[in-house]
Amino acid sequence: MKIVHNAMKNRILTVLAPSAVALLVALLVARPCAAQRAQIKTSDDAKNSRTSRNAVAPDDIAAQNPFAARANRASAGQAAETSSSPSARVVPRAASEPLGVDLLVLRDGARLEGTLKRLSGFDGASFEADKRVQVVPTSKIERIEASVSSTFCQANDALETGRRTSLDSEYRRAYALFKEARSTASRQFEKEWATAKIVETLLALGRHDEAVVEFFILCRIDPYTAFLPSIPLRWRNQRSSQTDSNAVRNAEESAAQWLGARENPSGKPNPVGRLLAASVLLRSARHSADAAAALRELCVCEAPDGASEEAVETCRVVSLLANAQLWRDDVLKTPERKNVDRWIRVVELLPNAYKPEPASLVGLGAKALGSDEEAVRFFLIGTLSLDRDLSRECAANCADALERLGKTKEAEELRASSSRISAQNAQL
Repeated sequence: MKIVHNAMKNRILTVLAPSAVALLVALLVARPCAAQRAQIKTSDDAKNSRTSRNAVAPDDIAAQNPFAARANRASAGQAAETSSSPSARVVPRAASEPLGVDLLVLRDGARLEGTLKRLSGFDGASFEADKRVQVVPTSKIERIEASVSSTFCQANDALETGRRTSLDSEYRRAYALFKEARSTASRQFEKEWATAKIVETLLALGRHDEAVVEFFILCRIDPYTAFLPSIPLRWRNQRSSQTDSNAVRNAEESAAQWLGARENPSGKPNPVGRLLAASVLLRSARHSADAAAALRELCVCEAPDGASEEAVETCRVVSLLANAQLWRDDVLKTPERKNVDRWIRVVELLPNAYKPEPASLVGLGAKALGSDEEAVRFFLIGTLSLDRDLSRECAANCADALERLGKTKEAEELRASSSRISAQNAQL
């Protein structure tokens, strides 16, 4: 199941193409939001169609969808959602609406008012309306308007302001308010949503290791968490710009507990927790071999027999992300053209909200092969990452590629914009 959070619609990017160089400067000034990420399209998105097979080797996973056969055995008897499937949006309900009353807007136009009891990546939304609790699959939901505290709303406003302005002061304010909202919330859903927002805010501040520890809270609650798009996977082989030794130790100690297939703090198979653990530990001195082995196993992650459509889709996304994580070693050397082409197919198969980070690795592969136009295209997508450091790295790499292509003016504008943002934050 996938959740895409609210965004300012006038900033949504609908198509990213090699010719869209002019968007780069604006993207550095306005931090990307999750809905922007969800609107990313590669030129071959139309190829995302259902295919079937029973087992998939890591090298082949980009070419086919390994979950159609398993999905046919799901309780709903339907095939898995494709990566082009729309996502349910979760937004704070307007203050003018009744306090404590949530709204479920379905894709068929129906509107249900009541109470959101639970939001799960395994089966969907548990919603109470007219004194009756029903489970509504996420694929049938257009939008959830959740009644949350004023503190949560203030935090969300600060986060959106941070994304528009790239000011760390707004992100720090959002972080403090989301923590307050989580500590005072009486409803489990609001606590979980605030935790996902805390993860996103920490990524925007470059505090990746702290974000990892926070996301493991969501993994403990739900092995198929509805907030998977916020997962703070590690895509850069070097440490973040704000590395704290205690935060690093806490993240790696937490990850080590989640690396096992079944032995983890949730007490059950937890594909999302294991994926995050393997990502964190892939370059560690003690656990790198086990982490790589876990990623290879997750490349063919399957939902349990009888699982819902939502769980099947989550496992499909986990498999594709695990495959992409294995590219991190490959980009340290010059990859073969056929491998980069395979990576591109993986990016095309991923739901839109998950494309930016793997696209950054495709950009590095294209750069190593001397394909600068292709590098610009994928670094541009990478600038939409929720991870501040990765986004900035993609922008810098994109500027270098533009310069090599003779587009000196665009490269200079991009670097100047990045410098202005850094100077602004240094003064605050």
